[in-house]
Amino acid sequence: MQKLSPSGYDIQVITPQDYLEHRSSEDIILVDVRRLVEYKAGHIPGAISMPFTNFIKMQGLALYPADADNLRRHLYESGITKDKLVICYDNLHWRHASRVLYTLELLGYERLAVLGTTYDRYVELGYEVERGTGEKSMGSVNEAGVAADYRYIITKETILELVNHKHDVTLVDTRAAADYVFGHIPTALNLPWQEVASSDKVFNLSKVEEFTKELGIRKDEPIIFYCEEGTSSSLVMYAFRQLGYKNTHTYLPSYSEWISDPQLPVCREED
Repeated sequence: MQKLSPSGYDIQVITPQDYLEHRSSEDIILVDVRRLVEYKAGHIPGAISMPFTNFIKMQGLALYPADADNLRRHLYESGITKDKLVICYDNLHWRHASRVLYTLELLGYERLAVLGTTYDRYVELGYEVERGTGEKSMGSVNEAGVAADYRYIITKETILELVNHKHDVTLVDTRAAADYVFGHIPTALNLPWQEVASSDKVFNLSKVEEFTKELGIRKDEPIIFYCEEGTSSSLVMYAFRQLGYKNTHTYLPSYSEWISDPQLPVCREED
């Protein structure tokens, strides 16, 4: 089985006020992962546009990581380098932002953060916005500061090995309970992402503590998360890391890939 080891990377949660106070720093870069049309209609001052679609490659129904060379070029052109604190935001309860951050982590980025509000909530709170294409100085960009390839990717083969041989790894399905009951990967536990995030809080850590305590999940054991498209599972994974669960990973193609392969087993609650 593919060796799973702790990454140790937590993401910071940055408040809008903290970002606005330090936005002129060359040490940070704010990334808006919404669609470009949404960015042009209004965005946080100083943010650059790097839509979620740059980080994915769709094959069939599943969203795979984007080609590393193409993504590397986009990151370089946008000045998103490993020496900077990369802060991401979206308007989908941090799900797209979380998958983007995990993709960057797989490329070797360590200084990662999420904005503590969605864009709509940011506007509701009365903070200033910019419109149009926006500008962000790249400063001095060293191409070597952009990672060249992914360190590892959790594959369906990884998951199948886990299912068949019952390795000491916990598999967590972060989709809604109804979706889980209808069909899920064998051995997976269910923790709906909606219970971990809310409109005014990135992580509901008390729910994570309740879940892990009830099931006796240790902080040193590997945990793999999945959902439909690797987004909400990345969010829940980062919530676990906030509580010290470092050996945590996301199966990015997730259930969309799994269910598309008729050779792979599916468990239904009535089974």
